[in-house]
Amino acid sequence: MYASKAGFSTGIVTTTRVTHATPAAAYANMLHRDWESVGPSNKRGFHCVDAAAQLLTNASHVNVIMGGGAAEFYGPSDNTTFNMKGKRSDSRNLLQEWKDMQTEMNRKHVLLHTNDEFKRTDWSSVDYVLGLFAPSHLAYQLENQDQPSLADMTEAAIKILSRNPKGYLLLVEGGRIDHGHHVNQAQYALTETLELEKAVEKALSLVDQQETLLLVTADHSHAYGVVGYPTRNTSVLDVDNTAKGNDNKSYLISSYFNGPRGILDAPRSDPATEGRFASNYTAESLVRLSFSTHSAEDVPIYANGPYSELFHSSLDNTFIAHATMYSLCIGPYTNQSHCNEGNNGFQLRGLHLNNFYYLLFLSVILYTFIH
Repeated sequence: MYASKAGFSTGIVTTTRVTHATPAAAYANMLHRDWESVGPSNKRGFHCVDAAAQLLTNASHVNVIMGGGAAEFYGPSDNTTFNMKGKRSDSRNLLQEWKDMQTEMNRKHVLLHTNDEFKRTDWSSVDYVLGLFAPSHLAYQLENQDQPSLADMTEAAIKILSRNPKGYLLLVEGGRIDHGHHVNQAQYALTETLELEKAVEKALSLVDQQETLLLVTADHSHAYGVVGYPTRNTSVLDVDNTAKGNDNKSYLISSYFNGPRGILDAPRSDPATEGRFASNYTAESLVRLSFSTHSAEDVPIYANGPYSELFHSSLDNTFIAHATMYSLCIGPYTNQSHCNEGNNGFQLRGLHLNNFYYLLFLSVILYTFIH
């Protein structure tokens, strides 16, 4: 909101549903993250407006929204988009409403559902894009046959947003990293992490790094560890080849404390005898849960570019938002002394208020600001 009010273009790119927790936090306000649409998950909503509906009302200013979650926007009778019935229990088709809204505002816009449509789009000819490429989350990249990659969507978003001479803010989430870890499937999680890296590399190739503040961080860690003393070049998905447990069975280098396949009364299995390199292999864990949990370790934050000196040592997570607003001179930091273009703070950096770029990547999110 602050960025849009300050004249920046804005965008959201994710591999999850666009109504999922992280992307929805950019535009929606609600008591429970599961209230993504009007349906069974919103029974406790007490008539609160769901995230999909808030996307229309609160995110009408957002230039680019790409990800999954199309089924949150239409009902069971409007099932032509992906040959899958929608989830909405009201009579609204929010996809049509979004198109009608853009038309009424005389905006150059496009609604996308397929990779072919994505590839055919001339990004220089549109200012507003809603791309929903799956009924729910996008596929893991290992299984992705016909959906845009995170790097592809990031590139398209930057091409659109960077036309604004004032700049832009882009949130890009590699959200399926989290999903892989929650089901103890390390290969999915780690491959999705590499997909995020590709998105970061693509963004860096498209921006001026001398005028771009880049942040890379995460919103939480997982009950996952890389353990043991394996020899050099051993796959992180393999077993430790230098030691075994006291039961004379191998153990995985990529290990989970809890989650699916937790050990109950039977002896643990030997991962050396299992298909541990399969993409959907589920690692055994110590404590059985339906889903593996998050954990409380500090997560890193990496910074590069103007104002990167603000990010150092141990920080509260909320500091990131304030440092972001400070560097962009938005919100409560609009009238700070460094926001004066003639101020030495900008002169020493060789920056101008109309061409300063800001990027924030998380292992679950990427934000990009350009101005």
